[in-house]
Amino acid sequence: MNTRESEFLSFVSGLLGRELNSLDLRQGDVSEWDSVMHLRLVLELEEKYAIHIPIDQVPKIASLRDFFELTGGKA
Repeated sequence: MNTRESEFLSFVSGLLGRELNSLDLRQGDVSEWDSVMHLRLVLELEEKYAIHIPIDQVPKIASLRDFFELTGGKA
């Protein structure tokens, strides 16, 4: 795991209040990641990384890797 991936996971871990160690975790793998948290992740990541996630992409995001790639990360 590179520094960018570690930083991303640390940020998302803080939002979820739980230690995360893989970009391959999916929404069903993390009990704290419900529909409200999904929208919060979108908003928080847009702000942190100064990006815009198109609304039509939001329901297609199924894993932390999906979020990471939308922030410009390459896993």
